[in-house]
Amino acid sequence: MRQLITVDCGNTTIDVVDHRCGLRQWFESSPSAREPLSQFLRAASACRVVVSSVTESSIRVLTDAASSASMSLEVAGKHLPCPIHLDYQPARALGSDRWLGAMAAFRMHGASLVVDCGSATTINCIDNQGVFRGGAIAPGLGAIAQGMALATPGLPAADLDGCAEVPARSPDSAVTAGVLLGYAGMVERLVASCFTVGRSGARVVLTGGNAVRLLRWTRLRALHVPDLVHRGLVELAGVGR
Repeated sequence: MRQLITVDCGNTTIDVVDHRCGLRQWFESSPSAREPLSQFLRAASACRVVVSSVTESSIRVLTDAASSASMSLEVAGKHLPCPIHLDYQPARALGSDRWLGAMAAFRMHGASLVVDCGSATTINCIDNQGVFRGGAIAPGLGAIAQGMALATPGLPAADLDGCAEVPARSPDSAVTAGVLLGYAGMVERLVASCFTVGRSGARVVLTGGNAVRLLRWTRLRALHVPDLVHRGLVELAGVGR
């Protein structure tokens, strides 16, 4: 199999891993990233580029960069079909990042509940037969903090890397505690709901940009796999070679 580049195009970042050396880089998912991405891809011209994308704007930036570098892309769900059964309606509406993460978790641990802590927070259930069974989509930690700031401009902004002490004794610490512990509680409730519908033996796997922040405050017993979607893309590239 040719050497591999995997790309996870999210709402705010384009996350790239060069599997020749394990180098991981993040680019903004904006037109300003086209030239840096193109330079990166030119240096990897002999590689396959396998991509997951959840937004048209991000994949457009990457496609333009790849075209400039005279490279083609293999997009999960388009050029490389999903190899697992999706119990989801309509199946085409399921973001490839969700089923790729679930597939990778299943390959590692069997039945899993994947919590992807990105711009949105997704809960993704895969059973012990390797069937994707749905989940939930909720606000991301940043979205909660931004929504709070917009709705209550008279309050201070939450410090997402601050300390969530309760009872809090200042407006700053009260907002920070409310956002951080509220986010952790939301995730815990969603995971608990998935467990109550017959997935009690599943492993909880965390990924995404806010997973470390969640781990700091959650009571969940969970495994953190930062490159979970990339592992799914590597698996998919092997299926589609």
